[in-house]
Amino acid sequence: MVIVLKAPNGQVFNLDANINKTGGAGANFINTIISSASTTPLSAGAPPYTGTFRADAVGATYVAVGFTFPGGPTSPAGYIPTVTNFNGLYSVPNGNWTLGMYDWGLGDLGTLTNWELKFDYIIGVPATPAVWSPAAGLFSDAAAAVPYVAGTAVDSVWTRPTPAGVYTYQATVQSMPVASTFTNPGNIVINASGPATPYPSNITVSGLPGSGVSVQSVILTGMSHTWGDDIDIVLLFTGNVNGDWKLFVFDDVGGDAGSISGGYTINFNVSIPPCTSPARTVIVTVHQPTTVTTQPVNQTICTDKVATFTAAGGGSGPFSYQ
Repeated sequence: MVIVLKAPNGQVFNLDANINKTGGAGANFINTIISSASTTPLSAGAPPYTGTFRADAVGATYVAVGFTFPGGPTSPAGYIPTVTNFNGLYSVPNGNWTLGMYDWGLGDLGTLTNWELKFDYIIGVPATPAVWSPAAGLFSDAAAAVPYVAGTAVDSVWTRPTPAGVYTYQATVQSMPVASTFTNPGNIVINASGPATPYPSNITVSGLPGSGVSVQSVILTGMSHTWGDDIDIVLLFTGNVNGDWKLFVFDDVGGDAGSISGGYTINFNVSIPPCTSPARTVIVTVHQPTTVTTQPVNQTICTDKVATFTAAGGGSGPFSYQ
């Protein structure tokens, strides 16, 4: 089987290509999840491939391994892959999403019973879980067995208030911590060497506050050298956090001919006091349970007469009768 997904933006992405181009045994997919977050190939599974796998993500053409291509297209007509990752599908999220399936073998029949799409998305600014108040009457589990601890930030709480009435709760969130990343604009290229001779590569930092900033990490990307001896790499900045940060590279011993190339990224943690949102009010209305306050009474009448039965309900209502 070859399975592809076509997005509303017209782009087509391959989900399955004969079990990661292996022609794997079995044709059934039961509770098979193709996820953008998975790294497990379909070929690591077995029929009926229940579990979570990554997409095979083949392009418009590919060569099968281990069996002979029987002819015909590599995908359903009109659904030839145009992108090789999920990101290529997202520019137009709303509209028709189409699953295309093609049997690469000959003479087989099958049925697609059900399929679904799951989207993860964020609306607005990401925030911390909510703090709920008042804590009395709130629980941390659906069985209402574990009381909610006041001041605890969680996404969900449960309540089972009694007696009937209107109960008001409030939830507040805080802004997420800020992180900033700066990368040097180009590779470091040094074609000389000498003892303790620095060769700076600058990153210009701007927009950070004057306090509450710390370096989270310095990531060297593709750093390599041809010197015979070890090299030293020193990150140096002076004064305010904003300005030029310099990466100094020098030959630890000196006297060698060689060169060095690569790049680097600085990640900062920015400790800015979080903003707290206005309280969002959640109203829980508990109604009176429905009861029968007046039961109908048996009657004995002649068959040419009409019997009228009366019943009345109690509680918050509204009521219907059958």
